[in-house]
Amino acid sequence: MIPEEVWRNKSDEQLHEAAWRLAEYTPEGQNTIRAELERRQSPEWHAIEAAKERTFEQQIQAQESIEGRTNRLRGWFTVYLVMLVSGYAMAIPGVLSGNEILTGMGGLLFLGAVVPYIGAIVNGYKIQRTLNAKGLCKSGAWQVIAGALILNPLAFGFWIPLSVLRTVKRLKRLGTSAAASVS
Repeated sequence: MIPEEVWRNKSDEQLHEAAWRLAEYTPEGQNTIRAELERRQSPEWHAIEAAKERTFEQQIQAQESIEGRTNRLRGWFTVYLVMLVSGYAMAIPGVLSGNEILTGMGGLLFLGAVVPYIGAIVNGYKIQRTLNAKGLCKSGAWQVIAGALILNPLAFGFWIPLSVLRTVKRLKRLGTSAAASVS
């Protein structure tokens, strides 16, 4: 590594410490340290550093946004599936045995499953919109809403949130930078 690269990789604190002890360095080292100090005081360097900071902050926000939404989607989807399966587990035997109480409880669970289903669809939509905007997924977010409206939440509605979760998992496995932020 050439001296310029060495000092370019040093932190501001390290560079300022070296500036205080400038006499301890060779003339070439002193010139390199001075040049790096001047470079870091230029408006161009400050603009580049500010852009890096903004980009870093945007990546952190995107990570938190996608990660948080994915966790919420998993939570809503889990509650939806538990209520849906429980509803089937009560309604089917209730209908077969003629037990109206069991059938009614199953129906209430079916009705209650719509609430977490809506939560799962909203989070799935927002995740899909973010992935599509970043160019990580060809499928549009509108497809989540269309699928939610077309597929019956009590029969095949599980497919929509499941497909969004599978997309996130696939992107994480591929190691995409934005997908790494997904989890």
